[in-house]
Formats: sequence, structure tokens, C-alpha cells
Amino acid sequence: MMNCPFCSASNLCDRNGECWCFVVAIPASLLCLLPKSSVGRDCICQSCLERYKSDPDAFVIEYKARV
Repeated sequence: MMNCPFCSASNLCDRNGECWCFVVAIPASLLCLLPKSSVGRDCICQSCLERYKSDPDAFVIEYKARV
């Protein structure tokens, strides 16, 4: 398991088997926020995905305040 690049929580990803992230659409605008070192390597957790989908602007503000 890995950690989410946004919140550092476990993303519950199982790249070697069935994983929730293989069957959901991740908005391109959220992927653009990933640090370059995480692109194609780290998975976003369900919580961050849902927070982004419910209020993208608030998510961006919160994320940028952390970095």
C-alpha cells in the first residue's frame, strides 16, 4: 500500500490486484495538481478524490496551504 500524495493517508491501493482506482474517473484537473514526482507512481485516496469532486476550489486552497 502507498500513501496519497495530497493527504499522506493510506490510499488503499492494490496495484497487483483489483483496486478501486482502476474503475473510477480521476479528473484531469486533479491529476494536474500532483507533484511531478508522484505522476504515474502514486495513487490518490478516495477521500481526497471525493473532497475534490465536491468542491475543487476548496480542495486546491487546502492542498496549496500544505505545500
